[in-house]
Formats: sequence, C-alpha cells, structure tokens
Amino acid sequence: MASVWSELLPLALASMVVPVQWTLTILIVRESRLRALAFVLGNVTVRLLQGLLFFVLVPTPVDGGSEQNAVVSWLLLLVGALLLVKAARSLAKGAPDEDAPPPGWIESATAMSAPRAFLVGAGLLAIGAKFWVFTMSAVAVLDYADLSTASTAASFLVFALLAVLPPLAVITMTAVAPTRSAALLDSVSAWLTRNTSRIVIAICLVVGVWFVAKALTQLGLF
Repeated sequence: MASVWSELLPLALASMVVPVQWTLTILIVRESRLRALAFVLGNVTVRLLQGLLFFVLVPTPVDGGSEQNAVVSWLLLLVGALLLVKAARSLAKGAPDEDAPPPGWIESATAMSAPRAFLVGAGLLAIGAKFWVFTMSAVAVLDYADLSTASTAASFLVFALLAVLPPLAVITMTAVAPTRSAALLDSVSAWLTRNTSRIVIAICLVVGVWFVAKALTQLGLF
C-alpha cells in the first residue's frame, strides 16, 4: 500500500496544481459557501466518473508480471513529460495557460447559481486534458497494485478528495472564521494572481522530474 501511495500522492499533487480552481473557489465562496461546495462537488464528480470509466476500460491484471508494471511506468513517464512541458510553456513569455477556463467563467464567478457552479467545477475537469491523464495514471497504479475492490475504491476516493484539498481548505476557513477569513482571502487571491506562474512552474518541475526519474528507474533505463 505504501508503494501505491508513493505514486498516487504526486498524482494528486499534480492534479491540484491548477491555481485557477483556487481563484474560482475564492471568488465563489465570497458570495456563498453552498455555491463553492457545488463547484468542488462538480470537480469531484467528474473525476470519479473519469475513474469509473477508466476502471471499466483498463483490463484487470491477471498475473502482476513485469509487462503490467511496464504499463504503469510508461504512464508515469508520460505524466512526468507532460508536467515538464507545462513548466517549459509557462517559462515562455506570453505562453497561454492551456488549463485555464474560458474567460467568461471567471468574470461570472460571483454571480453563479449553485447549479452553474457545479457545472463550472465539472467543466474545469472535463476540458483539461492533463486531468484525464492524471486520472488514467491513478487508475493504472491502483489496477496493477493487486488491492481488494474495497481498498481500490477507497484509495481512488481519497485521491479524488486530495486533488481538491486547496478549495476545500478555502471553504472550511470561511466557515470556521468568516470574519477573519475575508482579509486573508483577499491576500491569498492577490498572492495567487502575482505568483500563479511561479507556483505552476515550481511544482510541475519538481513532480515532473520525480515521475520521469521514477519511471526510467522502473524501466531500467536510468
């Protein structure tokens, strides 16, 4: 189980490295915690549906041999390469953020109803190609880990919840300390606006290099 989470945790970390979901949560939660929760629920729902889809499509391992381990290694290599490409694109001046939602989503965040917030949270996952890759990789890791059905389902649910940890933390903070959280959210929002690119580059580089090194080691190429 420990070896499984050594691969799932970085995938969850990579999934949460989308500052726009934090920004949207901050904008929405200022108007309504219910709408913010709907936004996060939409995010989690699509990830769970992605996981279910991939669990159906990915064949169940029969013997746990080296060929199955190689599949996971190549997926980790793909994820690592994608993260490094994202870091390189972010370093290039003027490179657009391919994970960013349409501009209208942010402008209309404060006026969203709960159903629309749910759809925006779902859409953020649905239009992000990397999220599909992260989910597929998590499913492959679990599928070839030889866990029980209950352990596999529980592990994937934890993975899905970890991926939305920053938005959940924002919502919890406003519930626990509504008065003090307003100024803090302003500061966090301003800091995210100034440092989004640096955050993405730093974590993409760290997680990307880690995945590539791990995959190459497992494949015997490093």
